[in-house]
Amino acid sequence: MIEMASIIVRRSFYASASQARSVGVLGIPMWRGQKKLGTDLAPAKIREDGRLISGVETVVGKPVRDFGDLDLSSYSQCDKNVTHYMAKTAQSIRKSVIHCLRECEQLITLGGDHSIAIGTVTGHADYVKEQGRDLAVIWMDAHADINTPMTTPSGSWHGMPVSFLMHEMMAHLPRIEDFKDWPSSISAHALVYVGLRDVDPQERWFLEKLQVPNFSMRELDALGIHKVTEIALDKVDPLGRKSLHVSFDIDCLDPLVAPSTGTPVPGGMSLREVAVLAEAIASTHSLTVFDLVEVNSLIGSYEDASKTIQSAALITRWMFGDGRQGNTSSSGTLES
Repeated sequence: MIEMASIIVRRSFYASASQARSVGVLGIPMWRGQKKLGTDLAPAKIREDGRLISGVETVVGKPVRDFGDLDLSSYSQCDKNVTHYMAKTAQSIRKSVIHCLRECEQLITLGGDHSIAIGTVTGHADYVKEQGRDLAVIWMDAHADINTPMTTPSGSWHGMPVSFLMHEMMAHLPRIEDFKDWPSSISAHALVYVGLRDVDPQERWFLEKLQVPNFSMRELDALGIHKVTEIALDKVDPLGRKSLHVSFDIDCLDPLVAPSTGTPVPGGMSLREVAVLAEAIASTHSLTVFDLVEVNSLIGSYEDASKTIQSAALITRWMFGDGRQGNTSSSGTLES
């Protein structure tokens, strides 16, 4: 375990000293994938706070390119035909992600609820396909988000995105006219879950039947975060050649450090546990898209919202190479 920890830290140090990278940020102000207003405000609140973007700029050594917020005004989030709305917005998100990735090396998408991942992951998959590469996804969440419109207990689309992304789930989806031409993006073995602790019975059946790699908080407690990190990365990208997509739901964290979110579940990951995985991800130099979703500043107090946004900012910095031992930016020099 100690040996694994030293490997992660050492690799993270060299990653932080790498050449300046172009990073973009795209806001996706969406709330319709669940039932609580407020996730649509997150992109603006995170920008207003400033810590996330300024922190990433410090780490990567150059200004972040802000692509602004995706305009969803042409699709009413109050429309009764939720399925039609989801299909239209997913297509818009998909196209926007492709556009952004053609303009920058790495992209941060600021949700919004987790239903945005139907579009972000598909757009990323389209982009890497153009390059002849494969995609790997790390899904960090308290929930599995692999329900279908037929199995969902809540009817909320933020609990369904994986079922619209995974090849093997196509056989379990009902025919949906609005999604009839929607392509699946990833195989079951190319996605790994970390942080699960609230999984519906039907979702557990899907995970077991399709043999989707997953680590609940029980596995994290039993194995330790360093071992889980090692196995998770090896499962989805054993050769280190894929383009990596991290889809991070803030409820992956324990509510003590991220209280302002719609579906908090006690007993979540600590900031230190996420830091270990984030630093290892940064050290691979493979991270291309980072989704940050389900921050809701309307839940809890002002202090709760500020704490949640601060946690989000820290995690994003770590994902982009700010190791806890210190960051050596591309503009810095090393003296003997």
